[in-house]
Amino acid sequence: MGANQSSASEVDVKNTLGVLYDDDAKRAFKAAAVKDPVSGEDRVSAAAARAFAKEHGLDNPKVVLFQNLCQFRIARPGIQAIYDEHFNGDVLRIPWSPLNADGSPAALGDEHRQSGLDGNPAGTLDSLYAAAEKAVPVYEAVVSTALEKAGVSAPFSAAPLKGRDRAEQKARNEYCDKTPPETSWLVDIVRGQVECGTEAQIVGLINALVADPDVEIVRLKNRFNPPEFNGYRDVLISIAVSIGQGITHICELQVHHTHIKHSDFMYKSHACYEYFRKYFVGNKSVVEERLNLLLELLVDDATSVD
Repeated sequence: MGANQSSASEVDVKNTLGVLYDDDAKRAFKAAAVKDPVSGEDRVSAAAARAFAKEHGLDNPKVVLFQNLCQFRIARPGIQAIYDEHFNGDVLRIPWSPLNADGSPAALGDEHRQSGLDGNPAGTLDSLYAAAEKAVPVYEAVVSTALEKAGVSAPFSAAPLKGRDRAEQKARNEYCDKTPPETSWLVDIVRGQVECGTEAQIVGLINALVADPDVEIVRLKNRFNPPEFNGYRDVLISIAVSIGQGITHICELQVHHTHIKHSDFMYKSHACYEYFRKYFVGNKSVVEERLNLLLELLVDDATSVD
């Protein structure tokens, strides 16, 4: 958490500690947390956070960096080994979309803002969630059909709708510079995830969704090509489904490979991602330069930050 913050959310603490946000830290956070009356978030005071950090030897930023860097160096080759064992490269040919003229990922335009049931851009959470609730059964049917065509037998159901407190915070913090209303840019109220056991199933699922005339692939991030900086690989898709009267609603689907998904318990790749994420903000060349610098740090044989 920043030096000037009087309190911290759980996300703040995770981003500060990374892989050191373990079960003890989670229990301490829950015990000390108080619900913020404005955002609805659970937060802990700065004093409580500092006391826990000092008690557990986590008040030295160099120590925290060292431990996260060590785990980072383990996670990347570990996930790469899983990829090498289970993939032949077909997934790499799934194209990103939309793209700018230079081939870089493009942001969604105003035409993809979410609508309420009246067809106008959703100006309130109530109007957005009313449309989302109608979209859930359509989304589940669309994904279930695509999974069946891809040979994935596992049943599919959407996750619970994104929490309103979190949605309000995200709209306010991330879309304040977009064409209003801010709530109309939330495209992950309806969301879900699937696990595919093979590369062929991943490719088959994407192809089935692309071929479905009742589905529009609004955005596709093929994070197998390139993988995330922490080595993790998946596909993130935003799909628009029809909810009647010419209105569509954009839903999010994460497509995981079973072995990579379950490796997080061992490699803690997501915790590494949360810790180093701000370091890797920038275009592709900047990310690659910083990644190479980080990987050159000699921590493999070190036993302490010194």
